[in-house]
Amino acid sequence: MGELLAFIRESPSAVGKREIARAFRVPSSNRAELRDMLRQIERTGAVTRAANRRLVAAAPLPEVTTIERFGSDEDGIPLARPVVRQGQGEPPILRLREAGVDEALAVGERAIARLTLRETGDVEARIIRRLPPARERIVGMYQSTREGGRLFMNCCP
Repeated sequence: MGELLAFIRESPSAVGKREIARAFRVPSSNRAELRDMLRQIERTGAVTRAANRRLVAAAPLPEVTTIERFGSDEDGIPLARPVVRQGQGEPPILRLREAGVDEALAVGERAIARLTLRETGDVEARIIRRLPPARERIVGMYQSTREGGRLFMNCCP
């Protein structure tokens, strides 16, 4: 998978599945496996789709970023996504590495994490610091009056 990723990164323009299959001499009987590998690489966030459905190297992930846990995979490993989106397409799925029960993030919780690209192509996130839960935001409109003013909550006057 590393050679496939290197080929896409080194390509001067976006490449399609057909070009990749030709470059690696993949027989037509193995095209389904090639598509699965490309989907897996795309899920890691290392590549993204261009407008013409071709693959291009994605913008590199930052070393440290804010993440939010959204669930677990079939093996029970916690999964997270970066809160701030880098480039186009879906944000990459990160495998959350937690040191202990104290650091365990519940679904929806956020933390600052250090991102590491593994040899398998997966991106691992190590928690540096948990973030406090976001407070509710109240939206309203203030209107000045002779008596001082009025606050209209969640609506217009």
